[in-house]
Amino acid sequence: MFVIFLVPILFVLSFRFFLFKERFQPFNQSGDFILSLYLASMILSVIFYLIYSNEISVYDPSLIAMIYFSFALIIYLFPLLYFQNKKIYGLDIIDLTLFKFLSWFFIIGSIYSIVVFIPKVINVFSSGVQHNRLMLNSGELNVFDGSIFDTIAVGFSAFFSFLQIMGMLVIFFKLYGRKSNFIGFLMLICSTSYIFNAMAFAGRDGVVFWFFSFLFNYTLLKAWLGIKLPKFSSKLIWLSLFLFSLMFFYMSYSRFSSTIFFSMLNYFAQQLINFNDLFVLDPPIYNGSQSFFKIKSYITSSMLEPGDLNYHYLSNNVYPWVFKFFIGSFVADFGKLNTLFVLFLFSAFVFFVMINKKKSVRTLNIYQVLIFSFYGQVGYMGVFYFKHSSLNNYILALFLLSIFLYFFKALTKRSFILVRK
Repeated sequence: MFVIFLVPILFVLSFRFFLFKERFQPFNQSGDFILSLYLASMILSVIFYLIYSNEISVYDPSLIAMIYFSFALIIYLFPLLYFQNKKIYGLDIIDLTLFKFLSWFFIIGSIYSIVVFIPKVINVFSSGVQHNRLMLNSGELNVFDGSIFDTIAVGFSAFFSFLQIMGMLVIFFKLYGRKSNFIGFLMLICSTSYIFNAMAFAGRDGVVFWFFSFLFNYTLLKAWLGIKLPKFSSKLIWLSLFLFSLMFFYMSYSRFSSTIFFSMLNYFAQQLINFNDLFVLDPPIYNGSQSFFKIKSYITSSMLEPGDLNYHYLSNNVYPWVFKFFIGSFVADFGKLNTLFVLFLFSAFVFFVMINKKKSVRTLNIYQVLIFSFYGQVGYMGVFYFKHSSLNNYILALFLLSIFLYFFKALTKRSFILVRK
């Protein structure tokens, strides 16, 4: 039966190589990078199922579930693969003064975030990672008190991907003259505020997501603009990543020391199996109250709490809180048919934003990069689950920033193009 889990692997690979003829380059093409994450997870799922099938799977593999997942993933991947190697003439950051203002705005905000998070991270490591995690899960410990100061710290850390992009542009295009390397690298360091955010909750995913984000944004700008970071920057970044990775493995060992191999494999390989169980179970849906709880609460008070339907899962030995890809999160929230519709709308929206109506124009605007980067973020974070369910306010803030940049350019007619080298 495990052969059925090979279906989405074959479907997605066929889609990639029959529709897009370019060589598969996961470390040079942003779309291929995200595709490789899903391929790796699915391949590990097959291995995981072969070793631990009796312990991790409730239902037998479903061919319909795997075909559905393949189709849903292809809908999502299409814009990423279509635009990944579109060489452009340049990137319009609209106004250099505005760009520098945003740079320092997010630098200062991210430094503030790190200052807020560090005492909480120290507490996690000093009192025990596993102890803190259990206390958080039981509701006996609150990392943040809900104050405006904590909310601001969390908010700035959520923009780590945009800060990475700005830092790379500053370094490569020397936007601050001789100080560009220092300021650009400072921005990359400040983007680690998200890692501290995650660690404050005894979470490991901050390191993983920061690394995925950096690789996605770098391959994106490298393909579009020919960007290449200086060797010293690359070495410092890899050194920083190595140090954070040590923290990742320490936290993993602290939480799962007795079952470390199973837990590490489970972290990256459970998704496809859990998606299959969800699809076969076909429980009642949350109608957006899970993935977009905060956004929906601004619109209506008639909504389900995230755990209201747990009984339907647990009574069938299916755990609702496990990783099942972001597509699985959407299925649990919107249902099977509506999930395909949501993915299609999301994909079509990105196409609408990215395609220039004037074919002779080969420049992109910074707000287009912001939207496309967010679209990719949903994917590389979503290789586990829909992470943005806890980042609803960030989604709203990001789109408001994009709309502001769009109208600022439309009204001022300003342009500052970073020309491809």
